[in-house]
Amino acid sequence: MTSPPSNQNSKGWTPKALADRWCCSHEHVLALIRSGALRAINISQPGAQRARYVIPPEVLEEFEAERTVGGHPQPAARRRKKRRDVVIDFFPI
Repeated sequence: MTSPPSNQNSKGWTPKALADRWCCSHEHVLALIRSGALRAINISQPGAQRARYVIPPEVLEEFEAERTVGGHPQPAARRRKKRRDVVIDFFPI
């Protein structure tokens, strides 16, 4: 197994820190959390007006592994069909 990157937070990631890592807005990270695509822990006080989320490192690794795009193989080049010099007459006179 490889060692974790040096910039990885061992306690967890906030949506803002994750947005900086992914080069996106923190609203996008919050939308992923609200949709259920990205699991997070709500650490706000009970009855708080606004949720405060922390994404555990293992959840982040799992999410990124699922979303990682590998190299797609190039489709084989299609061969052109040879032109037929023979004309088929479907309606003979």
